[in-house]
Amino acid sequence: MANQSDKVPPPEEFPALARPPIREAVIEIRVQNPPETHLGRLALVEDRISTQYPVREERTEFSAGVQFRPGVEPVLMPGAAKPLGYWFRARDNTEVVQALLDRFAFSRLAPYTSWQQVRERALSCWDAYVACAKPVRVSRVSVRYINAVRVPLPIHDLSAFLRTRPEIAPELPQAIQDYMFRTVLAEPDNGTFVSVAQTIERQEGNTDEALLVLDIDVFKPLDLGPDRAALAAELDGLRVIKNRVFFSSLTVRGLERHR
Repeated sequence: MANQSDKVPPPEEFPALARPPIREAVIEIRVQNPPETHLGRLALVEDRISTQYPVREERTEFSAGVQFRPGVEPVLMPGAAKPLGYWFRARDNTEVVQALLDRFAFSRLAPYTSWQQVRERALSCWDAYVACAKPVRVSRVSVRYINAVRVPLPIHDLSAFLRTRPEIAPELPQAIQDYMFRTVLAEPDNGTFVSVAQTIERQEGNTDEALLVLDIDVFKPLDLGPDRAALAAELDGLRVIKNRVFFSSLTVRGLERHR
């Protein structure tokens, strides 16, 4: 049974953490672009954001196949490269803009700043993407936060740190060396889905502490135009759900090294 102090506060009372465990925050917008949108158009995004994001990288997807026929050795089919678009990075690598044929994304890496800054910078870059790629519809939006929560070693009981966790049968050894856990939850009232993934990362040379990675991806299928105000409202709503999932997933002890 959860301790009374582990009850989740309402959204307006979520504590501001002095040392937030956020490793990366990602805003992603999947789109339907018109047939005439091509890499040349996506490259024009650079002209609009190069002051803040001067480092450009081409993104390409490689695929290969294996042909199987009865009585014949498998044959490796030649691979093919499929261009996807571009990434634009800040010089210090703390922010990345993805301008791809089927989506736009904005990432903020550690050190984290604030939701307000992340959202505004993402939407500013989204304006540049819309001007160049000219998407006709938005099909999906997501807000994803990858957290690295510091926890002491050894870990004998995940319930000391996590309220959402896998259970280990009492007949089995309880000292956890490693684990992976993922679940996808549905919010039927608003059509939103939440993917929650957990794992443990050991730090080389550190026998006192490990990182409990809590990856929260809140996403929503949509069918709307590329309107900035409508997207801002959707993103704010996803962020509220993300915060609720984060603070609902961790105990007071799980948060103590980040307060």
